[in-house]
Amino acid sequence: MAVDVSEELARKGQEVREITRDLDMLKIDIDVIETVIRMRGAHSLAVAQPEDNHDRQQAEPEPGQESG
Repeated sequence: MAVDVSEELARKGQEVREITRDLDMLKIDIDVIETVIRMRGAHSLAVAQPEDNHDRQQAEPEPGQESG
């Protein structure tokens, strides 16, 4: 009886370790995805800002300049 309970606890402990490992691996995957998104977001912001300024300067003439 005690041996059966001990074996059952050992199996449950092994299951918990496997699930914990799976969750740790999933967390690593999520962290990598988050890092890539942040890097792409920072890169796209850095690239988009000069273009936005350039477009804005073309659309709005500087003071003293008249269009036409």
